[in-house]
Amino acid sequence: MRLWLRNPWAFAILAGSALLYVTFLISGLTEDVLDAERIVAIDGWLVRWLAGHRTPLGISVFNWITLAGNWQVVLAGLAVAVAGFWKGHRRSALALTMACAGSGLAVFLGKAGFGRRPCFQ
Repeated sequence: MRLWLRNPWAFAILAGSALLYVTFLISGLTEDVLDAERIVAIDGWLVRWLAGHRTPLGISVFNWITLAGNWQVVLAGLAVAVAGFWKGHRRSALALTMACAGSGLAVFLGKAGFGRRPCFQ
């Protein structure tokens, strides 16, 4: 860590390269998903099948699953985990925070980019 603080340019180049690599990786994945007719067909079939076989119990189960991924619930869980790690494992707490923030951003941008939102109600 002290080495990175003495020469921040090396860290900036490494972080920038990693972000550029992830950007290209995600753009390639996006192109593969959009071009894959088979996965789109399976997705459409699954949506129609689930809509045709929905029940009040199934809707309730999927609502609870969706609630577990709600940003307020995730944020509360993250706060508890970070608080637990903070006293003795600050690096772990910071890594967990950064991983969750990055994951949340990727999911948000992915959903916005693909325009995919479940609509089973």
